[in-house]
Amino acid sequence: MPPEAVADMRHAPFWATMEATARTLPYDSQGMGDTMSGRPLSADRRQSVTIPVLVGSGDPSRVPSRS
Repeated sequence: MPPEAVADMRHAPFWATMEATARTLPYDSQGMGDTMSGRPLSADRRQSVTIPVLVGSGDPSRVPSRS
């Protein structure tokens, strides 16, 4: 995330919550493995999920530029 975006977020009402949970990020990253680097979860892992799941996805090419 660009430093400017972080600087803007520091003024947002949700910043205190994000800061309070920041210590969990290394564990979150370890649990997510390569999927945090843009590599999707393998098909066999996805097919083993047996409960409803909301999946979010983003496309960096659709992010508006900051002017």
